Amino acid sequence: MTPEMIVAHDCHVSVVVVLHSRMPKYVVAYKDGYRENLNDLEMLEGLNSWFLHKYNLGTSALTEDDHPWIGQEVMIAENQDTIHGMVIAWQPYSDGQNETKGVFTVNFENNDDPEELSEDEVYNGLEGIRTVPKRRVLALYKEKWWRGEIVKVCWRKKNPIAVRCDTDKRKRNALLWVNSKQLRFEGEQFEGEIGSY
Repeated sequence: MTPEMIVAHDCHVSVVVVLHSRMPKYVVAYKDGYRENLNDLEMLEGLNSWFLHKYNLGTSALTEDDHPWIGQEVMIAENQDTIHGMVIAWQPYSDGQNETKGVFTVNFENNDDPEELSEDEVYNGLEGIRTVPKRRVLALYKEKWWRGEIVKVCWRKKNPIAVRCDTDKRKRNALLWVNSKQLRFEGEQFEGEIGSY
């Protein structure tokens, strides 16, 4: 992983340096001395911004094959099922505002032909791969965050992620169904109080 990247922060662009990583959290230090925790998805988003910036400048030795999302796993919700894949290529193009965008080629399981996905579709797939059973999380319920683990995911539901909270481990059928806005992964920043009995 590259030691510096460019990310948008408070409406300006700053160079940051990775101090250490412990999945899913990274600590970054900005040139002005400010430090911030990023999860793995935020880090990948920042690396994408860094790559596009350098690519637009025509940085020597930086090619399409160097995009940081190449080699990353994705999980896409399709109808009532999910499919796994891996990003294998990136192809740039310029949009109407002359900004560099990219089309990503993804190899999916049980599919002989790779598919092309937009940046947003791949980003959602990167987020989807993190939402898997047994992943430790914090789930929001009644304005408090409750520690637990993901039990199952059912994408056709309005609140598709079932979490068994640590406080409910003895209640076998007690599941808290939440959406992605009501979920934080261990190590991520959040605002609010942690629930306890």
